[in-house]
Amino acid sequence: MGNPNKLSDLDPAGATSSWLVLNVIVWFCSSIIFNITAAKLLSILPDAEDMTVLELLVTVVVGAVSLSVRGMRLLPRGGMSAYPGAFCLGTLHLVNCRSFVYSLQFIPTALAQTIRATNPIWVVTITSVVMGRSYSFPVMASLAPLVLGFAMTTGAEPSSLANPRGLVAAIFSVNAQVGVNLLGQKRLSTAVRGEFPHAFELQFTSCLFALAVLLPIWLGTGGAARLAGHWEIADPGARWQILSLTVIDGVLYFVEQNASFAALKGFQPLTFAVIDTLRRLSIVVVAGFCVQGTVVTASKAGGILLVMLGGLWFAYARELENRPRKSPQGENVLKEMKGVGRAAAAAA
Repeated sequence: MGNPNKLSDLDPAGATSSWLVLNVIVWFCSSIIFNITAAKLLSILPDAEDMTVLELLVTVVVGAVSLSVRGMRLLPRGGMSAYPGAFCLGTLHLVNCRSFVYSLQFIPTALAQTIRATNPIWVVTITSVVMGRSYSFPVMASLAPLVLGFAMTTGAEPSSLANPRGLVAAIFSVNAQVGVNLLGQKRLSTAVRGEFPHAFELQFTSCLFALAVLLPIWLGTGGAARLAGHWEIADPGARWQILSLTVIDGVLYFVEQNASFAALKGFQPLTFAVIDTLRRLSIVVVAGFCVQGTVVTASKAGGILLVMLGGLWFAYARELENRPRKSPQGENVLKEMKGVGRAAAAAA
């Protein structure tokens, strides 16, 4: 018999709801603080590549400990045959990280995060051109406010026009993230020796192989010597700041990714999309406007609002498109699926 003092015994639904609320709070806070610490760490390191190496290194260490405690695999399932796909996933992850960090040297966090929120534009473009997918008119129409909002926010930010390198890097970053998501979904849905990889394992694989790709390049181009030289001339206060921000940055990145996956499991896709949009908006407002002091103009605010609303519209249109249409055959299929589900639950 369970402990009657446990909330899960008294009210399982209430315990689940409380856990989801707590997870969303952790997800929001880790995302906001991560963007703040990342910008600060970038400003005190000699090169953006150094930051990416340190960030991935801490994330891999934390992930290795976490997966080991949970009894999960550290290397890809399937042995050496799985390594080419893992290197491809890691390379895309690396392009995403490097491009985003590079963009922050030229454009503010608010604009970089707004560009990342235009993800649906690039999802539709890549899957249509490369994979030959087709989308309904409502889905395509939902891209209109995203495109308009993207144009308004970039046009209202002088740095994005004066030095387009940051803008191009941010676009590269969001496209690389789309590639990571598409490849990750494929690997999660592919059984290896009768077992499907866990999403936490896939996340760790992505970071591990990104580090494996970057580390030789970083060492070969004198990155270690550059960072060591910077450390030598830094005073004790600066050293402590580098060390503390590096650890916080890596841990927050790991926590953010895990909280994101937990939210994805706990909410319906449309609800998740709404929460994720609000999360991105909170990053723009808190990290960009409040902490970094990015100037708010009517054009910027209107563009950000259009991007966020376009993202919600896209999620809603996709939800309607994916719903099974009501028909006698469809209802019979749903009944059979429910019957199978009840039988499986009873067997468990």
